[in-house]
Amino acid sequence: MSASPDHHAGGSVPRVVLLGPPGSGKTVVGALLAEALAEPFHDSDALLTESHGGPTADLLIERGEEEFRRLEAEAAEEALALPGVAALGSGALDHEATAERVAALGAAGAVVAHLDVSLSVAAARLGLNVPQSPALAGTRSQLAAMATARRPRYEARATVVIDTSELSPEEVVARLRAAIS
Repeated sequence: MSASPDHHAGGSVPRVVLLGPPGSGKTVVGALLAEALAEPFHDSDALLTESHGGPTADLLIERGEEEFRRLEAEAAEEALALPGVAALGSGALDHEATAERVAALGAAGAVVAHLDVSLSVAAARLGLNVPQSPALAGTRSQLAAMATARRPRYEARATVVIDTSELSPEEVVARLRAAIS
């Protein structure tokens, strides 16, 4: 595998692309990996909130599912057009053009990492493991359904899969650095 992917006519492309469900560690690991590689870090969720103001959860409620997914795809495309390390929002691959772009980057030599995580660990990382009203119990089941539905998309495009459930962010970074070499 080459150390870095090819360049395209609008600029450099990411050396590493991180995929995975909420709570898998994409943002924390991405920032640490970029620092270790002395490269920039681009989080598509952060790009989305910077461009459209407000947390992603608020944007989803305010704009509706269809518009939010369009904005999410735009932010993912922006992150994928920049050099360094890119972390994509969990729904980015639901947009077929983004999924194809990620697959092409992997084929060109980028490390496309699916950071997987167990439901119990993801729930704890997201603060969903606290006692809740039965009316809110659907949040955890929605997370489980979403992760199950998206896992095949992540795995189909990944060049490496790392289960982050029992690893520290630094251990995940070490595994990613080994995959880059």
